Order: sequence, then C-alpha cells, then structure tokens
Amino acid sequence: MYAVYKDCDPLASQSISAMDQLMPYYVVDVMKSVPGLAGLFVAGIFSASLSTISAACNALAAVTLSDYVGRWFKVNPSYVPWLTKLAACFFGLVFLALAFVAEHLGGVLQAALTIFGAVGGPLLGIFTLGMFTTYANEMGVSVALLSGMAMTLWISFGGPRPSPVKLPVSVEGCPFNATLPTPSPSQPSDYFYLYRISYMWTSPIGFIWVLVVGSVISLVWKQQQPWQKAGQTHPDPALFTPPLANRLRAKNEKKSGIQMDNHQNAQNS
Repeated sequence: MYAVYKDCDPLASQSISAMDQLMPYYVVDVMKSVPGLAGLFVAGIFSASLSTISAACNALAAVTLSDYVGRWFKVNPSYVPWLTKLAACFFGLVFLALAFVAEHLGGVLQAALTIFGAVGGPLLGIFTLGMFTTYANEMGVSVALLSGMAMTLWISFGGPRPSPVKLPVSVEGCPFNATLPTPSPSQPSDYFYLYRISYMWTSPIGFIWVLVVGSVISLVWKQQQPWQKAGQTHPDPALFTPPLANRLRAKNEKKSGIQMDNHQNAQNS
C-alpha cells in the first residue's frame, strides 16, 4: 500500500478521513476492475472478525455464569443453556455499541494493539509463573499483576508523548491539488523516556515485570499453597509445564519409595 500511495497519500488528499480506512480504500481502488473480488475480500475480513467475536462472546458468557452468577446464586442446570445464550447476546450488544464508539477513537488498530499489549503482557507473566514455578503464591502474583498493569497502562496512555514517526509520503502524483499537513517540529528527547517507547514493547515489559516482582514477593512473603491447604503432600504435576511436571513426578515417586522403605523397616523392627 505504501508503494502504491507514496506519491499520492490518500489521507493528505482527503480521499480518506482516517488511517484505518486505508485498507478498504486500497481494496476498492485496486480490485475495482475485477467484479466481485472486493466483495469477496470484505467477506473474508468480516468472517475472520466474526469468528473472533463469537468466541469472545461465548467465553465471556461461560465465565460470567460459572465464576460469578454460579458462585452467588444456585442455578437450575436446565436454565444454564438459555442463560448462556442471553449472556452471549448481551455481550454482543455491548460489542455492537462499542463499534459506534470506535469511530471516535482515532487509530483503532493501534489502540487495540496498545490495550492488548498492556493487558496481555502481565497476564502472560501470571500464567508463566503458575506453570513454570512452584513457589509463586497468591499474594506475590496479585501484587505483580496490579503493579504490572499499572506500569504498562501508564506507559501506553501517559502523556504528553511524541508523534509517531511515519514513512515519507508525497502528493505530487495526485491528479488534483493537495497539500501535505505541516508537521509540528519536536524532538523525541524533549519527552519522558517511557513515553517514547513503541507500543510493541509494552507487552514484554509487563511480562518481565510480573515475572520479577511476582518471584521476589513470593520468595520473600511466603504463603501456604492451595495444595497445602487441601491437605495434600505435593502439588498436582498435571498443572505444570512438562519438564517441571516430570521432575515433580520423579520427586514424588522417590519420596513415596523412601516412605514405603521406612514403613517396612519400622514393621520389621
């Protein structure tokens, strides 16, 4: 798209009003000579979007009923399918309302990637601590999650921040008169360092923050693990990543063998 429009920027020539419109504009412009091809492309985009949204609606409905409604209210099992459908319909209406709000958010794609990076990095850190370590506890992970999300959201939405650097474009190839907007002169060094970081880095920063903070707090502020509260002698190996699970199984088998030998020795004596 840049190679096609570098000499006649559609945004500068006012052919589009936002950068998010560049992809559909390109499709309609390039594929207009082939009947039906632009519609097929748009149908593919809609089908890909709807598959993601439908999965999100179903997941939100199931989590809401099982983790919230089912915890506070006793629901008849025969009502669960209907309640799930109603909850999915409710979340679908919420998504539909957000679609009308999205046109006022500017660059929706970058905003979505920014939010996913700010939230997804700390969440990935939590799952990594849970699957790859046995020392992580509830207090350490909770503090790491809250502080990590506060850090990534601050980096993502704090300001003032410099304007993003764009590739050079021109309007010399436009068939009509158009003028490029004059960029405001600014030096990136004039802004706070964290505000100059690309939104692509917020997810790794949140991930590393949760790993480090969660590990330190869990090791310093030790708590009773859930499997200890349940009266078990060891955690369930199936909850961990395969290398750690194999180590736990071998350790448990060795410990069980020692206990059996001690029991037999006690009986013999």
